[in-house]
Amino acid sequence: MKLLKWAAIVVVALVVIIAGAVVALPYIVPMERLVAEGTAQVEAATGRKLTVGGKPTLSVWPEVAISLESVTFANAPGAADANMLTVDAVRIAAPVLPLLSGEIEVKEFVLVKPDIRLAVDASGKPNWSFGEKAGATPAPGADKPAAGKAALPEELKDLKLGDVRIENGRISYADAKAGTTEVLENVNLKLTLPSLQGPLGADGDLVWKGDRIVLALNMAKPLAAIEGGASALKADLKGAHIDAGFDGTADFSKGFALAGDAGVKTPSIKQLAAWAAAPLAIEGDVLGPFEAKGKLRFAGPKISFTDAAIAIDAIRGDGDFAVDTSGKVPAITARLALGELDLNPYLPVPKEGQTGGPAASGPGTWSEEPIDFSGLKQLNADLDLSLQSLLVQKIRIGESALKATLQGGVLNFNLSRMALYGGQGVATVRIDAAKATPEISKQVKLAGINALPLLTDAAGFDQLEGKGDLSMTVRAVGASQAAMVKTAAGDGAFSFQDGAVKGFNLGAMMRKVESAFLDASAGETQKTDFSELKGTFKIAKGLVTNDDLSMLSPLFRVTGGGQSSLPARTVNYRVVPRAVASTTGQGGAADLVGVSVPVLITGPWHDLSFQPDLTGAIENLAKDPGKIVDSAKDVLKNPGKAVEGIGNTLPGGKDVDNAVQGIKNLFGK
Repeated sequence: MKLLKWAAIVVVALVVIIAGAVVALPYIVPMERLVAEGTAQVEAATGRKLTVGGKPTLSVWPEVAISLESVTFANAPGAADANMLTVDAVRIAAPVLPLLSGEIEVKEFVLVKPDIRLAVDASGKPNWSFGEKAGATPAPGADKPAAGKAALPEELKDLKLGDVRIENGRISYADAKAGTTEVLENVNLKLTLPSLQGPLGADGDLVWKGDRIVLALNMAKPLAAIEGGASALKADLKGAHIDAGFDGTADFSKGFALAGDAGVKTPSIKQLAAWAAAPLAIEGDVLGPFEAKGKLRFAGPKISFTDAAIAIDAIRGDGDFAVDTSGKVPAITARLALGELDLNPYLPVPKEGQTGGPAASGPGTWSEEPIDFSGLKQLNADLDLSLQSLLVQKIRIGESALKATLQGGVLNFNLSRMALYGGQGVATVRIDAAKATPEISKQVKLAGINALPLLTDAAGFDQLEGKGDLSMTVRAVGASQAAMVKTAAGDGAFSFQDGAVKGFNLGAMMRKVESAFLDASAGETQKTDFSELKGTFKIAKGLVTNDDLSMLSPLFRVTGGGQSSLPARTVNYRVVPRAVASTTGQGGAADLVGVSVPVLITGPWHDLSFQPDLTGAIENLAKDPGKIVDSAKDVLKNPGKAVEGIGNTLPGGKDVDNAVQGIKNLFGK
């Protein structure tokens, strides 16, 4: 790495000062001249001026020791700061005898209050890139370093370091291109390096964003960083908000790469994010403890984390993750297997007077607040997710498998397996945020589901029992929840068996129309059983329309039609029940008898009302009174084949003939 190479050159220059002092002492050469020669070599090698402001001091026994004050190293031309490095004091000591024999052994190398200012300019050029100086071109035929390697000065081949320290330093990094600045303060670091063959040890601490962080590093072969080799590396970082570690291999042959075991944990994700100046706008007691362990690979723009075990709050899972930052936006691929997943603590809380969706059972309105889909354009993703169970609002989903892809702002969900309320289902969802106006579409197919718990949990609707199938396709366009509801369009079908519609009793209504709707509490306990309930529906501009409702029962047949407004959250529906002569239910004869009394179902979703449509009943009666009279006569003479109790509810207990004659008289027959 270039920065390490030039740092090594600076060390060589300082060591040359020491060696020069030992050699020059017999000739009584002034110390200032030795310093000038050393700084001149640094400038020749880097093109930057190295200045020693204070008067240097020298001692020669039992080691050569030099103390320098007010040392500065110039910054790149045009940089905001004049100096890339300033140091209050530099202390260097080396034993005399090794120097005289040609060996370099640094007993002490201490930097007091160094201020290192790293920066990248608007064009992306770093200030530690020194370029090539005139005269530095190798002579023809000279050996060149291998690709990916730096030439190590011969003087450093046998370098040995003793006490190497940084005291109370400061390191800053400014990126003019990205507009970011980071500062490390109170940096204290101690290095141990018996030789460049290793091992290298580094221990220290620093302050970042007001918190102290402790660092520890051990590198088996530090020479690999200069010559482009590989070395075992172990590193640990600990602070109040984060505890991270790595144990593996560092490879410098093609830049810098890591491969090994890694782990990270924090007592609170939210506190960590706030400390790192990226607070998360999420309410509630969530995003607390986090821990992840796995195998890390890092090479340039690609990072992978495999065989990983993760824990976030109460969520547990394992999987593989990979990130590639070489494209216009980061690309993420992941495989994740989770246990029980409860998403409710992470969902936004609806504002007062608004509902988060159709799951609300009380009155409310759809939110007009714009939905921010911009995050979908910030990355691409390919995710495989499996889980044991999922809870979203009140909806409970069993063992499921999900495939999700995000490309160019278009998000596709494919729920290929879903255990749901006693049945199974599949679903696809597409969110297209690449368009000027976001678009959402989804397809759902459910089979063998229990209607009551599903509709209760999903829509707060607890008035349908039964088991059956449901399919639906819907598309909506808009930038807010309310806008999407208004543009919703699609179609669907449903079919339920052996269930009941709760809230009213059609049998009672047909037997005693004059009082069936007068008891306000009847709807709380009564219900209408059916052997089959089916139909289809269409959605256009938020209006759900059905005109082919069919409900079969041993006692009657029911048809119906009407609408439900999604924007207004209301229902306007009409069902038409008819008594049957046969007690056969689903699949039985549909011959109808008796007076048909339509029922109107109206009102808001959370407070439906049921009323008889007596006008419709009279119209039905007037259409074909003769047929009704004949059919009623058959039924009343054979009450065992019809509804139990229908023949016994006639006022005054009149016999069948009188009842039939009464109907004839009503129509003038």
